[in-house]
Amino acid sequence: MKLKNIILTFAVTGLASLGLATTSHAATTVTVAAPNGNSAYVTNTDKGPGGYLGALIKKIDQDLPQYKFKTTFTSQNAVFAGLQSGKYDVALNNSWYNKERFANYYHTRAIGLDDLRLVYRKGGKSANSLAEVAKKNLKLVPVSTDDARYSVIENYNKSHPKNKINLKAIGDQSSADALKEVADGQYDVAIYPYPSYKQIANTVEEKN
Repeated sequence: MKLKNIILTFAVTGLASLGLATTSHAATTVTVAAPNGNSAYVTNTDKGPGGYLGALIKKIDQDLPQYKFKTTFTSQNAVFAGLQSGKYDVALNNSWYNKERFANYYHTRAIGLDDLRLVYRKGGKSANSLAEVAKKNLKLVPVSTDDARYSVIENYNKSHPKNKINLKAIGDQSSADALKEVADGQYDVAIYPYPSYKQIANTVEEKN
């Protein structure tokens, strides 16, 4: 039986409830896609996927011996392209809420935006809200259009047509690269979930 597409976010999804068999004579391989550069949530290690979600998929693999979970690391955009094409069965990702995305996939409860922060350079231009980012005309690090953070800013702009943020799109970009651009002064501010920021906070000079 083909495993339906699932997005794993911070809790174990009831795989059996999605129609998976509970017994099997031979382990069925389940192809798992994971994004590169998603520190804290999932990382690529010599011993397979690490991080919060890496530990999760290993636990699921252990608890479901009738399935063998094979994880491949790729770009963020390729994760969803692979799900849509059938190349991958499951995405191991901290994917945040997007109406169109969640209409197409099974998923666990979205909680990834619960702690979204503005990150800026020590001694540089600062802001305590999206309204301040717009009012001060701060340069925001570009965000991928398939990232829920893009939707957050886009929705803010729609709700505040007279005080918009200059939102620019970009392809895949790691947290480290984005925050380094803030540290180097290329941009004034970034918008990031706190766990992702904390993983590299000691390697660049930022302030949240």
